Amino acid sequence: MRRENTSPVSMAGLLLAVLVAVRLYRYPAFFYPRDPTMFDRLPDWIHRLLGAPSNALVNNPIALALVSTATGLVLLFLLLDFFRESLPTLTIRNLRAIILGMLIAVTVAVPVAWEMLCRHQTEPHRFAHDGGVIQTEEAVRMVLSGRNPYRETYHDTPMRDYAGDDRDPPLFHWPYLPFFLLIGTPVQVLFQNLFHWFDMRLVYFVFYLWSIGITARLAGGEEDRRLSAVVLFALNPFLIPFLVEGRNDIVPLALILAAVLAAVKKHDTTAVFLTALACCSKQFAWLFIPYMAAYLGCFKREGFWARRRKYAPWFLLPGILLIGPFLVWDFPVFWDDIIAFNAGHTEMNYLIGGTPGYGASNYLLTWQSVASRTQYYPFWIWQVLGAGPLLVLSVLRVHRRPTPANLLCGYAITLFAFIYLSRLMHDNYLGFIIGLLVVGVLSPEPDPATG
Repeated sequence: MRRENTSPVSMAGLLLAVLVAVRLYRYPAFFYPRDPTMFDRLPDWIHRLLGAPSNALVNNPIALALVSTATGLVLLFLLLDFFRESLPTLTIRNLRAIILGMLIAVTVAVPVAWEMLCRHQTEPHRFAHDGGVIQTEEAVRMVLSGRNPYRETYHDTPMRDYAGDDRDPPLFHWPYLPFFLLIGTPVQVLFQNLFHWFDMRLVYFVFYLWSIGITARLAGGEEDRRLSAVVLFALNPFLIPFLVEGRNDIVPLALILAAVLAAVKKHDTTAVFLTALACCSKQFAWLFIPYMAAYLGCFKREGFWARRRKYAPWFLLPGILLIGPFLVWDFPVFWDDIIAFNAGHTEMNYLIGGTPGYGASNYLLTWQSVASRTQYYPFWIWQVLGAGPLLVLSVLRVHRRPTPANLLCGYAITLFAFIYLSRLMHDNYLGFIIGLLVVGVLSPEPDPATG
């Protein structure tokens, strides 16, 4: 018999308190002027709110007010939990949703807006991630001017000011797939024409909000389970700081979650199409293909060819339309940027380990097993031996028991192993994996009759 939760504080409330505390630990840093010249270029109303430039929190009214607001909202959430038996259920549910929305605004939306404002008021290479924001915006400009972003170098762009070194490898390669051009180009053109500025984080933040909504739907059912999933996902400490900076992991993450939701709701072709879009955004998603195929029954003997005929057009169409033109335009440079650069097969390879690195490749640096961080090393052997068997076993598990939990957790754990044994594992990769695990662990098994 399932034991009813009689604790005066819900699991969602506990998670909220812990994650907001973690977030606020570094939160004031977003609102410190990083140097006097930057502060001088901010609008007058920012000067009036901030006071004199200082690194002391007491001289920063914006940070003071926002930190106090976030802390007070946590207190209100916990009070609602404590007295939830004395209030109508609908009232509790609505108030907790409002408080969580306000916390997301204070701890995520405001820092994103602040970083974009500071960048807009200073230089385009500051207050932004190099690849996810600066380089992607330049790639859009290249396409609009008829140039191939995979062929061009980025020395004549703000990327050079960000890098500070003409030999920095990202100046020679744009390692992202064309889906970012699809979502970035129309918004960038619109904002440049209307407001004469643009920041790619505007697009990423929309995907962030979309992914929160998907998480709530996938974890539907019991209220505390759904709220816990949303809290863990929305305040993921390895996702939010990098979203604020402008890293783009939220895009494939949202597409994969949307594909899972579509599959759960029995919208199979939509799930296949969204999976294909995810594969056109970031290489992470390629490993998701066998899991979605297993979930949709593509490995079953009955209807084997019928399923392939049904799903193949929806899977191939995004790749043909988005990736196909660049393969025709210049296949070798596309291969170099998307595959060879991260694998260590180009003249200007990405650094072994990453910046910073979290994976097993760090051991090569610790033991000085390589002469240079840019040299080639056959990490694929590690991946085949370490992650290969896990891939087979976890896909078989989804094939035998197709549930959202098996689908997302199997993919997340295998991806974790694959990345851990790769040339580089950045800190933001953990945010992507944790996001998958949160939704997978807290997703109830769907009713076979209704999906």
